[in-house]
Amino acid sequence: INMYLFAFNLFLPCYPLDGGRVLVALLLLKGMAVESVAKVCVFISGPIAIFICVFGFYSWAVLCVFVGIWMVMQVYQMWVLLQNGQIRMHPMFANAPAATTQP
Repeated sequence: INMYLFAFNLFLPCYPLDGGRVLVALLLLKGMAVESVAKVCVFISGPIAIFICVFGFYSWAVLCVFVGIWMVMQVYQMWVLLQNGQIRMHPMFANAPAATTQP
């Protein structure tokens, strides 16, 4: 079961899981602006988190429902900061470098 949890956590590109953090780090290393990276993260993570909630309700997996709700809350928090123009206040983007231009 530990290998399944490892794969779920690392390879699912959904914030706040490690896979979502890896995705954000790769996009920032590519030189994308913080706002653009946050939009990508929200639009990928939101549907995945909702799917996990629905799957949990469908399969009567209570822990899955709670994990999905937690993920939805984290994505919503990021979305609110993005909409208010305060995305740099989010812990994941607080020390992010400024966007660079790629030739």
